[in-house]
Amino acid sequence: MAIVGARAATRAALDTAAALARAVASDGGLVVSGGALGVDGAAHRGALAGHGTTWVVLGTGVDVAYPDRHAALFGAVVDGGGALLSCFPRGTPPRPWQFVHRNAVIAALADAVVVVEARPRPAPCTRWPRRAASAARSPRCPAAPAARR
Repeated sequence: MAIVGARAATRAALDTAAALARAVASDGGLVVSGGALGVDGAAHRGALAGHGTTWVVLGTGVDVAYPDRHAALFGAVVDGGGALLSCFPRGTPPRPWQFVHRNAVIAALADAVVVVEARPRPAPCTRWPRRAASAARSPRCPAAPAARR
């Protein structure tokens, strides 16, 4: 199950994401999310608390901890048997367009996507339902366009 949502989430959303992920993980399910602050981080912490498996899908290279505040969390995910996944080469720094592709990968890996909390008008590069769901039908990991490198 993918658990995603706002970076600047409310306490209620963070608690909901963690509780849902813990329940999924403790029941043997896989939790998938991005590596962002807010709901993503809460979902991974919840899965770890449930002694389950969680995968972090990054919008950077696997060796780039972004946000850097989540470096310890990413280490705990790997130490707990989870994985850091990326379709971008090692060393790739964060760029806004990469997160559209990251979201499609998250949606493609999950049987269900739960959006715990979202801003009323999310940024164009991170709109979930329409863009991620349609891209999930045929996710691909693009090469960075030369103009955007």
